[in-house]
Amino acid sequence: MTDPDARAMHAGARIGVGYNAQIAVDAKRHLIAAQEVCNHVSDQGLLAETTKAAKDNLDLEAVTVVADGGYYQVDDLAACEAESITAYVPAQKPRVYKDGERFGKADFTFDAERNAYLCPGGSLLTPVATGTDKGKRFTT
Repeated sequence: MTDPDARAMHAGARIGVGYNAQIAVDAKRHLIAAQEVCNHVSDQGLLAETTKAAKDNLDLEAVTVVADGGYYQVDDLAACEAESITAYVPAQKPRVYKDGERFGKADFTFDAERNAYLCPGGSLLTPVATGTDKGKRFTT
């Protein structure tokens, strides 16, 4: 909680403060070919960077990488292709919501006087993070 570089990371229903470790393993030799610790909350956007580092470390012209759906991002897959990286990543399946289960941005109203949003359920959401965060996080 005191490290300014750490981020709130989610793992299922749990949330902890920490880092995101990226590791590329050479399947032929079973050795770590590249590693990096970062504070990206998700793996999206990290596939090309991590795989390129492994490709460079192994001094290869082209590589094939297999990753889980958490890495699926169109721009990142295009970057892989540009670097002669053949990536096998399953597309993420969109979640099917029941009617009324999901709220869109338009369902929330902002109260400028209180610097807070009001959610459709009637709860007041107030900011809990400011400063260098990309966006504000709100809590009830």
